[in-house]
Amino acid sequence: MNPQTLRAKWPLGIGAAIGLAGLLFVLLHDLTLPMHSSPESLAVGRLRDIFNRQEEFRAMHNGCFAKELSELRDARSRDQHYIYALEPLPDGGCIAKYTVTAFPVVVEKNSRRYFFMDETGTMRFEMMHPANSSSSILQ
Repeated sequence: MNPQTLRAKWPLGIGAAIGLAGLLFVLLHDLTLPMHSSPESLAVGRLRDIFNRQEEFRAMHNGCFAKELSELRDARSRDQHYIYALEPLPDGGCIAKYTVTAFPVVVEKNSRRYFFMDETGTMRFEMMHPANSSSSILQ
């Protein structure tokens, strides 16, 4: 191949390389989108984790639930988007019932729901204000 032919095809090769890089960026970006959960989804997952930890705790403590989140393995009272609060409902010396709430740290587009869960694992929610035992059940 002569040098003039190579010089004439050089811009075409650069354009193809840029186009391929752009296509790879779009494809890889789309592949990673499902990996980013919304703050609300993460809050629901944390509430389910708290429920599971409470069941483990109850199995090891004669049917009594934990009084505080700090008694549960890997349970935190706060993450980047939500604050979690455990309210024990004592029945004598044993915690037989409890509720857990999740409040957004800041109400914004991806964290507008407030959550409520009791010892049965039933999860409830409200938009823009705290949830309670009469709120809508999360499906």
